[in-house]
Amino acid sequence: MPVSAQSPTAADVLVIFGITGDLARRMTFRSLYRLERRGLLNCPIVGVALDDWSSDTLREHARAAIEATGEPVDKHVFA
Repeated sequence: MPVSAQSPTAADVLVIFGITGDLARRMTFRSLYRLERRGLLNCPIVGVALDDWSSDTLREHARAAIEATGEPVDKHVFA
């Protein structure tokens, strides 16, 4: 059955390739943060990259990237 514009289905997961790269640093993290702040990010996110970073390292990188754009980071939204 085709999905119509009037009955959207939720995503099972959002996969982002290159999560440690420059585009993610400049745009993706801020966009994800804003979606979460608005309550629109309702699926798990999987980041894929060549770099072997821990979850903590990626979170620190994401927070720094968001703050570098001038966006104030609310700790509850970021969590």
